Amino acid sequence: MVQQRLTEDLKTAMKSGDELRRETLRMALAAIQNRELEKGALGDEEVLDILRKEAKKREDAAAIYERSGRAEHAEKEKQEIKIIAQYLPVRMQEDDVRKEVQRILGKLSSRDIGPAMKSVMAELRGKADAGLISKIVKEELSQQ
Repeated sequence: MVQQRLTEDLKTAMKSGDELRRETLRMALAAIQNRELEKGALGDEEVLDILRKEAKKREDAAAIYERSGRAEHAEKEKQEIKIIAQYLPVRMQEDDVRKEVQRILGKLSSRDIGPAMKSVMAELRGKADAGLISKIVKEELSQQ
């Protein structure tokens, strides 16, 4: 479903002459096709994981460009992130993540970071930023 939407939007971008959108969608579809060659047909969740990784690559590149004073390249990366984000589900806000982490940790008997992270990530993977989840889990475990 997501992959079909990407393909249709690529066709639309090609017809409209939107070069940035066309190139961004081509790169995303190429990453998806590479994974399909490795694993076979992909489900929507796997496609969304690939899109998240593509967005993360661009975030990292934008940060590097900004540190090196190349603002025009950083801006292009940020525009590509916005295009990819249109296909991703909305991420949870920090307050919502904290509530979910507290709920999940309340069910656990162990207060070790490993099992706690495993349980939390099993439920929140893809719904919230992994770095934010890790930070909140560590904060919550240190308070208890």
